[in-house]
Amino acid sequence: MRSAKNVIGAGVLVAAAICLGTPGIASAGGSAVDEVRWQCGADSVTVRSYAGGPAIPGETIGYGVRVNVDNHNDNVWWHINSPYGGYVLAQYFC
Repeated sequence: MRSAKNVIGAGVLVAAAICLGTPGIASAGGSAVDEVRWQCGADSVTVRSYAGGPAIPGETIGYGVRVNVDNHNDNVWWHINSPYGGYVLAQYFC
């Protein structure tokens, strides 16, 4: 027989898993996602250290290169975590 403590603990774990798996719930500051996009709007796009911030030296994404977007933020600056970590202008990605 399961104790009430174990049942409540299991319910909390399931609720946490649902929230973390739902885009937008895990991050109140933007739209948390995990999607692959490709650079389709310029010869190259620089990766920024923060939204609107300075470029990170040597971190540019060429035309056709795929990136992994993990947060849409304000839908102007997306945060990526692959091939580099930083911010890119969303308008250059399909």
